[in-house]
Amino acid sequence: AKAGELDEAKKWIQRTRDAGVPTVTNMFNSLIFAYASRGQMKEAAGVIREMLQEGHDPEVSSFAALAVAAAQEGDDEAAERWMQQARDRKLECDNFDAEVSTQAAYTRLASASSTPEAAESWLRRLQET
Repeated sequence: AKAGELDEAKKWIQRTRDAGVPTVTNMFNSLIFAYASRGQMKEAAGVIREMLQEGHDPEVSSFAALAVAAAQEGDDEAAERWMQQARDRKLECDNFDAEVSTQAAYTRLASASSTPEAAESWLRRLQET
C-alpha cells in the first residue's frame, strides 16, 4: 500500500481477521512499507511484532523497508539493527546491505549538515559491500 492508502490497508487486514480468513505476509508488508515511507518507524516496527504474533515470518523486504527508511532519516544505528535482524534470521540478503548502504550514502551526501568526513565514510562502506 502506498503511504496515502495506509488507512485502507489497515481496514483490509482487520476485515480479513473479522471474516476469520487467515492473514498473509504480504498484507503486513504493505503496512510496513506504508508506515516506513511516511517515516512512522515505531508503527512499522509494530507491524513486525504483529506478524510474529500471527505466526508470519518477516521477509527480507520487511526489514529492507525499515532499514532504508531509517537510513533516509539519517539513523544509521537503526538501519544497521534492521539489517542485522534480517541476517540473524538467515534471510537471503545479497542486495540488501548494498541497497541500504547506497540509500544511506545518498542521504548523507545530499544532507546539508553532512561533513566531508561523514560522506567519505559512507562511500568507503558502500565500496566494501
